[in-house]
Amino acid sequence: MSDPKNQPLTVIELPNHIASFCEETLCLFPQYKHELMELTRESRERGEVNHYLFMRLEAHWYHLRFYAEAVDHLLTRLNREERQLVAMHYFMRMPRQVVCEKMDIDEDIFYCYQKRILQLLAHRLGLWPFAESTP
Repeated sequence: MSDPKNQPLTVIELPNHIASFCEETLCLFPQYKHELMELTRESRERGEVNHYLFMRLEAHWYHLRFYAEAVDHLLTRLNREERQLVAMHYFMRMPRQVVCEKMDIDEDIFYCYQKRILQLLAHRLGLWPFAESTP
């Protein structure tokens, strides 16, 4: 059986509000990872426990972990070029034209990768059904 990472997807246009949410989640991923590390460190260092504060921190930690794990999972599903696009465009916030130039791809390929990336993340977040693989 072939690797699902290499199977083309039927890319269905996501509604704008879902695509925007997924893009924001990708852009915030580095911040989420940093905050998770800080919250984990802080929870280990606390001697006395303020239960109300602890519950608020724990809720925030679960929220961050959910989105960070979704992006981590997405990255395992992408090929090298798609991961590079995510890192450059979303994590490093490089403009589309710069990413295309550095990756030596045209904008049509960029948009094709971007649609697939956002569709996979939307599915992982439970916001969009998974498209069937093409034969």
